[in-house]
Amino acid sequence: MKPALAALASLCAVALALPAHSGTLDRIRQNKKLVAGYRADARPLSYEESGHAEGYSVSLCEQVALALRAELGLAKLPIQWVKVESGERFEGLQSGRIDLLCGAASDTLERRKQVSFSLPIYLTGISVLVRSDAPASLQRAFDGEGDLARLPIGPVFSAQQGTTAAAWLAERGREAKRVPVASYAEGVERVLAGTSDALFGDRAILLDTISRNPRAGELAIMRRLFTEETIALASARGDADFQLAVDRALSHMYRTPKFWEIYGIFFGKPDADARTFFLLAARPD
Repeated sequence: MKPALAALASLCAVALALPAHSGTLDRIRQNKKLVAGYRADARPLSYEESGHAEGYSVSLCEQVALALRAELGLAKLPIQWVKVESGERFEGLQSGRIDLLCGAASDTLERRKQVSFSLPIYLTGISVLVRSDAPASLQRAFDGEGDLARLPIGPVFSAQQGTTAAAWLAERGREAKRVPVASYAEGVERVLAGTSDALFGDRAILLDTISRNPRAGELAIMRRLFTEETIALASARGDADFQLAVDRALSHMYRTPKFWEIYGIFFGKPDADARTFFLLAARPD
C-alpha cells in the first residue's frame, strides 16, 4: 500500500474508533433544539397525556433544557419530544435519533455498556402486584425475606419486556412460568383476570397504575422491595461533555425550590429520606 493510502486508512480507523456521539452539544447548538425521548407508559415518571409528554422525568428534562440553553448561549431551546418503546429506547440514543432519554430507566452496570447515565433522579425498586384475594402462601412469600423458590406450585409471573424487572425475574423466578407483557396496564389486566398470579415492576409505576384502575380494590402491592434502583436520565455513551452539562443542570436544580415543587406534584411532600437522597446526589461546583 502506498504511504498516502496507508496514512488515510490509518486516519479512517482512528475516526471509526472515536465515540460516535462525542458532539451532542454541537448538534444541539446547530439544530437549535433538544431531541428528547420519552416512554408513554411509565407514569408518573414518563407518560403521554392529550398527545403531550408528561411526567416527573419529562419535567426535569424541561429544566435541563433551560440550563443547556443558557450554557450554549441560545435565545431559545425547544424540545422535540420523541416517543420510544421500552425495548428501543437505548437504540435511539446509540443511533443519534434522540439526544436525551427522559423516562424510567434504571441505572445498571449492564446498561452502561450501551449508554451513559446522569446523576440519579429518583430512588425506587422492584415490587410485585397481586390480587387482594391471592393465596396467603403467595402473599407471605412476597412479603417475607425468602426467595422465589418457596412458592406454591405452578405460579405465572409477568413483567414488562425490556425492563429491569423482566431481567430480574428471568434470573430468579425459574420456578414459575414467566409471561412477558407489553405494558403495565396489560400486566394488571392479566392479574385481574387470573391469567397471571403476579406482576413485577417498578413500585412507583405499579402504585400509579392501580390508582387509576376502577378495580383497584381487587389489587394489592406487597410491601417488599426486591431491589433498590436509581432512575436516571440517559444519553449516548462516550460523550463526557454532554453528560457533564446534564449533571451540572441536575445538581444545581436539586438545590432549588423549583425541584421540590416538581417532586411534590408527582410524589407528594418529600420526607427526610428523600431530601437526604438528593442532597447526596448533588455535586459541588
